[in-house]
Formats: sequence, structure tokens, C-alpha cells
Amino acid sequence: MMKRITSATPAFILPSTGNSLPFSLSKLRITCFRSVNSTASDENDNMGMSKPTHLEILVINKCKSRSLELDEALGFFNSMISMRPLPSIVAFNHLLGTVSKMKHYALVVSMCKQMVGCSEFQPDIVAMNLWLSCLCNLKKVNLGSSVLAMIIKLGLQPDPYTMSSLLLGLI
Repeated sequence: MMKRITSATPAFILPSTGNSLPFSLSKLRITCFRSVNSTASDENDNMGMSKPTHLEILVINKCKSRSLELDEALGFFNSMISMRPLPSIVAFNHLLGTVSKMKHYALVVSMCKQMVGCSEFQPDIVAMNLWLSCLCNLKKVNLGSSVLAMIIKLGLQPDPYTMSSLLLGLI
């Protein structure tokens, strides 16, 4: 059985003029359907994504606070890479980005190689861009172009950051 949920959306305001849009969205109704028989786990299931683990939350918060030390980062990475199933790519991206900001590019490259060696690993463009950027910062653009080939082979869409990293590596 499906339950109908309807809500009205407010009219949008243009920031520069303060006037509303030429067409009114205030009367537009958005209708969503939700199963009445849904369980609590279904509600926690965010578009197929599982609820983050305590370790993932800890890693992300530590990275965002910029208080992560290098030895802590290595410990977190070793814990995360040994977990099954692997934590979300978002937690890995935060960790790789933080280590990259510490300018430990060779370490990020090593971590990425280890991640790719895991059969369960599903990279996204952010992780691949971090790897590519670190290779280019190490002036290893030839290996960076191999990562670009891997991005294309995985069916990921290269973005402007991908290309600018490669170009900056050539300088």
C-alpha cells in the first residue's frame, strides 16, 4: 500500500531584483509516494547508501576539523582498508584530501594504489582526481595520464579539475 505525501513549494526570489520569477511555482505541488509498510531500516537507507559507520564519521569529522596528524591518518587508513565491506568512498576521499593538503603526495599515491588493489573498491571521480593531482605534483605526469586512462576505462566522466591537474603537472 502506498501513502501519498504532498507539499507545496514556495515561490523563488531572484537575488538581484527581489522580484519573483516570471512564473509562479507557489502553486506547484510535489507528490512523493512512500510505502506504508516501510521499516526503519528503509528510512535510513539513503538512495541505496548505508548508514555511515562510527569510523567513517570519526574520520570525516577529524578531517574537517583539520586536527588530523599523519600517523592518525595512516592508522585510520589501515583500519578502513581492512574493513569488509569497505567504508564509503566519501570517507576515503576526506582522508586522501587531508593527507594531500599536508603535501604528502607520495603517501596519497601509495594509498590509492592500495585502494585500487581491493576488489570491492568502487572509485569515484574525486578519488581519482586526488590520485592524479598527487602524481602531477610529484611531476609524474606520465603516470597521471595512466590514471586519466583508468578514469575513462571505469566509465567516470573527467571534469575540469582532472584536466587542470594534468596541465599543471606539465608546467
